[in-house]
Amino acid sequence: MDTVYEERDRILKEMGYCDYNEYLESALWARIRTKVLNSSGGKCRLCREPAVIVHHRNYKFLTMKGVTWRKSLIPLCNKCHYILEFDSDVKTSGSTVDAKYLEKKRKIKKHGMPWIGLAHKAKHLARRRRRDGR
Repeated sequence: MDTVYEERDRILKEMGYCDYNEYLESALWARIRTKVLNSSGGKCRLCREPAVIVHHRNYKFLTMKGVTWRKSLIPLCNKCHYILEFDSDVKTSGSTVDAKYLEKKRKIKKHGMPWIGLAHKAKHLARRRRRDGR
């Protein structure tokens, strides 16, 4: 097991949860998730499509409690979350996922969104043009 997930499970036990699924079903997580999604206007941090997942960049105690979340919890669409979490349908380790997120974010900043499929990119650009009145 990845040490990132082992540390997460240890912290969750300290918080009184049996496992990660119990945490995700808790009222605490529901409040944190809503706060994160609302903070982004419901948009994916990477591609601006509707966000449906809140991704943990880390599982530190204060992140899990919802105290420090602005850089640690990321709203993502399903597609971007899948791209970060999996390589050829195999789940990647926690540290690899964060490295992939930072790389994708850097590429977007430098080149736009070349790593996203063309249809996904075209849809995003059309939405941006409508928003900007072009």
